[in-house]
Amino acid sequence: MPFSAIHFLVQDDVPAETIESVLALLQERHVTPINPEAFTGTLPHLPDDALLVCLLDDHRFARLWQAACDRAVTLLPLPWSGNPLTRMALGLEGDFADLLKHLDAGRFASRTSLLLADGEPVLTSVRIGSVPELPGRPFLQRLRRFFRCLLFLHLSPFTLTTAKEQRIELAALSIEAAEESVMYRQHPEIFDGEPAQGRVTALIHAPSSLLALFQRLFLKRVATGHAHGIGYVRSRRLVIESTGGPLPCLVDGLPRRVAAITLEDMATQCRVLMALDNLQKAEDKENIRITAVPTGNEAVEFFTRRTLPLLPIAPEAQFAELFTLLRRSATTDSVFLVLMFLSILLATIGLYQNSGPVIIGAMILAPLMAPIVSLSMGLVRFDHMLLRNSSRTLLIGTALALTLAALFAWSMPLAHLTDQIRARLNPNLLDLGVAIVSGIAAAYAYAKEELAKSLAGVAIAVALVPPLGVAGIGIGLGNLHLFNGAFLLFLTNLVGIVFAAGTTFYLLGFASLRYARTAFFYKLLILALITIPLAISTQALIEENRIYRQFAALSPMTLDGVTVRFELLDVTVGKQGTVARVRMILPRDGYQTFDRDTAVRRLQQELHSSIVLQVEELFPLEPRMDANGHE
Repeated sequence: MPFSAIHFLVQDDVPAETIESVLALLQERHVTPINPEAFTGTLPHLPDDALLVCLLDDHRFARLWQAACDRAVTLLPLPWSGNPLTRMALGLEGDFADLLKHLDAGRFASRTSLLLADGEPVLTSVRIGSVPELPGRPFLQRLRRFFRCLLFLHLSPFTLTTAKEQRIELAALSIEAAEESVMYRQHPEIFDGEPAQGRVTALIHAPSSLLALFQRLFLKRVATGHAHGIGYVRSRRLVIESTGGPLPCLVDGLPRRVAAITLEDMATQCRVLMALDNLQKAEDKENIRITAVPTGNEAVEFFTRRTLPLLPIAPEAQFAELFTLLRRSATTDSVFLVLMFLSILLATIGLYQNSGPVIIGAMILAPLMAPIVSLSMGLVRFDHMLLRNSSRTLLIGTALALTLAALFAWSMPLAHLTDQIRARLNPNLLDLGVAIVSGIAAAYAYAKEELAKSLAGVAIAVALVPPLGVAGIGIGLGNLHLFNGAFLLFLTNLVGIVFAAGTTFYLLGFASLRYARTAFFYKLLILALITIPLAISTQALIEENRIYRQFAALSPMTLDGVTVRFELLDVTVGKQGTVARVRMILPRDGYQTFDRDTAVRRLQQELHSSIVLQVEELFPLEPRMDANGHE
């Protein structure tokens, strides 16, 4: 051992057999026999380059380390039951013999800096605030901690000032600070690379939601991403202030309450041996990674004045690219106008042709989905510019579609309502369900760039342009019923997409910190208003299906010895009641004697409802003829 002298320092309560074991191991290395010295609280007189082997508890060793800071000596604390924090800080595992073998092989690194908290030595870490239980604790403890947090947990305001006078205001659940190499070993799931020494590393725990806290408590894999709300600051000196008042604090596990604490990684002349390899000296620069932490006045105020929301809310910087895309989608440009012009003409032609493929082509071509999704983001963020631009683009596109479809219908000498037109006159809650699912898919596809190709499928599912085409045809024909039904379907799709897309953006963490709840309330109110006419229409649809089932059960019916079959042509449920158009089909031999009025009364009795029956025709059943003209 290349030391000028070796001293052995122990405290008075170390067992005698432990001291004898250490002395025997030292003598095996041909060290001049030494006598153990009792620790008196000060550093004994030692020559330079001396080795001081210590068997001290954590508190005494921390005092010794601080006393030796300006002396060129080497400290070797030996592991025993009385120094768990020392072992943790220096990576001292195993027994005395293993450590001395590491020393003989030169595999010991050394610490040449000491962390001080308000001038007091710190072996492991300083924790200020409500520190979350990390993965590795017993499951039931983590579960109890999580449910205690549900109702009252909120972040606390902090101000961090670095050695280079950078001032950072943020909200956090807790801040954990330690010397850099210690922090690396305590949280290997967060930090990668080789550990270094010489800087204070403050790990910021700032979950932005209860969901993020749940992930932090129960998931083994923890990343520094937005979902977990983790940030860190590295500096040689760090002042942590709790601007909301004193908070609980643990310094090497000892509790206290502080409003501010100053941490400094002080360079020392002494060396403390560590059972680690390749411990480099940290660069003289500061690292600040707080993109996943609430910073700035708005975010700090939001998270410190209320309990944690259930779902995450991300800062705008985390989705700047998406926000730029949606701003561009909200503008009215020549591309939007050309695509709108072509899609509405294609849709109107397809409606008159009764051609599903042509209408699907118009759905894919239509550019209306982009401003609607931008509108939903504008409502979520309460961004006035995005709201104004997307609303204007949507209004221009709607007006252009109605005008072109009306002019086309007015100029065409066709007034027949095809099946494709009729299919868009009676929207119901099922159509709202389609719009909601499509809105979720659209928002998710916009938020995930790799899913952009799915937007064509969303456009087909929600069908924005065909209802506008039918509404425009209603204007051109002067048919108010046609316009009302089709435009209600368009509004249903619009409201459903805006609500669902906005809710999806909220769930993905893109809501405004200040207006998240207000925006959700407004969207919910609009959804409730559009649901009223749809619920009425859905009730009518249910009534129609009930009548169809009743007719199917009643046919055929025997009246006065004559077997009658009923064919229900259509059912209309309106303000004036329910009207059913019925066709009665009779056998040829009962046609002359059949009493039509009696059949209608009997049918109404069997239906048990006030349905107005319109019996349009009575058809005798014609005999079937074979190839030779025989029945």
